[in-house]
Amino acid sequence: MDTYIHTPAAVQELSGWSAELIRDYRLKRYLESYGKKGENGRWLYSGRDMVAFWAAAILHGRGKAVDIPGERLPGQRERPIDLYALFDHSWIIAEFVAKHIAGREAPVYWGFGDVTREKVMTPWGEGLSLHEPVRFRADTLTQIEKLNLYALDLVNTKALASFAPPKLISMVAAMNFDKG
Repeated sequence: MDTYIHTPAAVQELSGWSAELIRDYRLKRYLESYGKKGENGRWLYSGRDMVAFWAAAILHGRGKAVDIPGERLPGQRERPIDLYALFDHSWIIAEFVAKHIAGREAPVYWGFGDVTREKVMTPWGEGLSLHEPVRFRADTLTQIEKLNLYALDLVNTKALASFAPPKLISMVAAMNFDKG
């Protein structure tokens, strides 16, 4: 999964993230896990990076309205998500999404949430809950329910993989999952 052969132009073609945006996001340190700078100073991306850019575009919505046949969800033009978190989380789930595309075993759900802790006295009043963010993976919703999270963001990596376009499916077919 770590062969770096894809150019920023290929990223744009697959995901819609332009070379200018990628450069800007890299300067803002949103893409710490993505790509490798070549000897010529140009960035190249791996298959995993390509899956992650594609997943980030899907999860972000890229400003597209959410269309549901027969109804429209008000105010849902773009998902409000921190771009750093979007790219970080997309890079993490890219491995699972790629494995599902390739027909391999991988966690079905990945997410992060806040674990409930005891209530404490604070300067702002009594009863505010302490929380600790956690990342998790699971194969069933029951496993997630046992985590006792009071808030969470969840991605069904298997369902996301089912939306993969043919070009991404071809890229995943060329990946070597047995190597680091």
